[in-house]
Amino acid sequence: MAVVGTPDGERRAVLREFSDLPVLDLKILKALEKELTPQGLRSYLRFFLSGGYERLEELTAVANAKDLDQLSCLAHDMVSTAGNIGALQTSCLARALARACRIGDSKAARPLLGELAIAALASNAAIRKWLNAN
Repeated sequence: MAVVGTPDGERRAVLREFSDLPVLDLKILKALEKELTPQGLRSYLRFFLSGGYERLEELTAVANAKDLDQLSCLAHDMVSTAGNIGALQTSCLARALARACRIGDSKAARPLLGELAIAALASNAAIRKWLNAN
């Protein structure tokens, strides 16, 4: 997967803002486990994982086409889907990306998309680890 490149200075600025957020908030998973059956939660997480790479590919393709309106919509969708399962870093980066796109700030969108992809891959790995342990 090719992610839009980000200069080091821009990447460091983005990382400072979002690095304190959890990749996967286990408290949210515990709360979901109370709402769903354990098997229901596992199914929900597997469903989330099943479309993860496709979502990142679509975000990247739309960004490369410079379609900020569509990129904003896709990022907005990711805010809630990631947030619902506790992928807070991914959710907050997606929110920042959607906001940058809405105001037409393509310069800010570029590093946000790169870090969003990294955070999404990290949260997917954390979910797989949780699934294997539970």
